[in-house]
Amino acid sequence: MRQAFSAELPQPAVYTFILGCGQHSLKQYKIELRKACLEGLRDAGFQEDRHASDGAQGRFKAIDDRDHGMHMVRVFPKFDSSASLPVEALEEDVKSMEAELLVDRLQQRASRNELEKLSLLGLGEFLGELLPVLLAGRRGRKQLDLGEEPEVLESRASDVLEDLQEAWKLAWSGLQGELAAAQSLTAETKAACCFLFSEMEAQPSKAGSTKLQELRSKAEGLPTCQTDTKKSPQEKKLEQALKPIEEKLDRWSRGRHQFRSPEELKITQLQKEKLQQSLAELKQEIYQ
Repeated sequence: MRQAFSAELPQPAVYTFILGCGQHSLKQYKIELRKACLEGLRDAGFQEDRHASDGAQGRFKAIDDRDHGMHMVRVFPKFDSSASLPVEALEEDVKSMEAELLVDRLQQRASRNELEKLSLLGLGEFLGELLPVLLAGRRGRKQLDLGEEPEVLESRASDVLEDLQEAWKLAWSGLQGELAAAQSLTAETKAACCFLFSEMEAQPSKAGSTKLQELRSKAEGLPTCQTDTKKSPQEKKLEQALKPIEEKLDRWSRGRHQFRSPEELKITQLQKEKLQQSLAELKQEIYQ
């Protein structure tokens, strides 16, 4: 480890070492191997940081996955930041930032206290955003089981998969309870719920699910109230500020806009998230 990581790399990279693998086999890996790996990294000038993520330098973190019986060490090498990076490396850096922001935002909203504050609309939107990240985390775990390196989002989501699964369980239970008690829905709430059910039904494991069909029938059969057609001045102002930012990010995602740097992209995404959060909080007050 000391010899491998003492020198700086020409561009960012992440290495994952699987020290023990196999269901319920955490005790099968050699303690001496783990100790040698961690000591070698420290001798190379690396610091242990359990919150390290893509983009970090000179850091490492040990990961115990007890559900899959795996022990891993993820290493974030030092690299020469003065060296010019190829376009591919910059794109990977941007993807890493996107994945980090997305997963962190979901984690911040995933506590029991926060989820219990959400209306049916809020729960539907949260679950719709959580679903693809949760699926990415599961794919990442399977790839690690096979000794393969997952994609950026899959890697980040797999690190916190248990937290994401618990958030799904709580929010899904809340949504079912809210929908069962609902007498009518706004058009926006109905659309959010039906979109979520469609995305879930698209998964092979949920195809033909009687429970999902019942929930969809319930949502579609409820009367549509008109509350959401009367927007407050605050809501209109937030939506007007949000629209050009969303359009810019949409153009970028389709290759029709280039940001000057990863930092500019990060700032733009943070602006979008703050406006979306403010808008969601306002809707909670109006439509609860």
